[in-house]
Amino acid sequence: MKINWHRRDISKEEYECAFLNNSVKEAAYKEASDIRKFEIELFWKRAAFFWAFIVSIYTAYYHVLTKIYERKCENGTYYLHGKIPLIVLSGLGLFFCVSWLLSSKGSKHWQENWENHLMLLEDSITGPLHKTYEAGKAFSETKLTIAAGWIISICSYGLLLFEFVEFVKRLNNGVVCFFITCIFALLVFILLISYSQIVKGTTSKSGSIKFQTQILDK
Repeated sequence: MKINWHRRDISKEEYECAFLNNSVKEAAYKEASDIRKFEIELFWKRAAFFWAFIVSIYTAYYHVLTKIYERKCENGTYYLHGKIPLIVLSGLGLFFCVSWLLSSKGSKHWQENWENHLMLLEDSITGPLHKTYEAGKAFSETKLTIAAGWIISICSYGLLLFEFVEFVKRLNNGVVCFFITCIFALLVFILLISYSQIVKGTTSKSGSIKFQTQILDK
């Protein structure tokens, strides 16, 4: 049996009408609180999951560079960049860095989603607990993690371009190398944008709280 569904926006009044029963509201509040804690736990577990891949990939990159492409000469030691294994490893590193960044942003969104539920449900249960906090600015651990994801993703993107530039330098034609590098950089950027859109969810976020409900078509 195939069931179709669609989404529509709901108003604050509709939201409140769905939780008029106190027992339902209390159960919903407890569920939202538990899921919020679960989402925070998942945020750090996902970060550890992606970091395990990222560290492994760049450790492999370092060992391939130093153990296979290390060359010693009278003037010292140098390394052969622009080799296919190094390009592949730096590309994999970029992929997992971007995936970690997108995963962190997704986790942050769902954490805020359940916090919004708590703020709307809490008044008659615990009072305005989540809406009341000490005035002033503080650092956000999740936002710092997302910022770190941006920085590491940009650095990994630069490393991939560096290895590719070293690869095309063998053409011994500066103009051709420049255009090939620009095309490659643009292609990678487009692929990353496409990837982020493919894995993007169907929810939306703005400066105000906006909920949608799932409607099953008859």
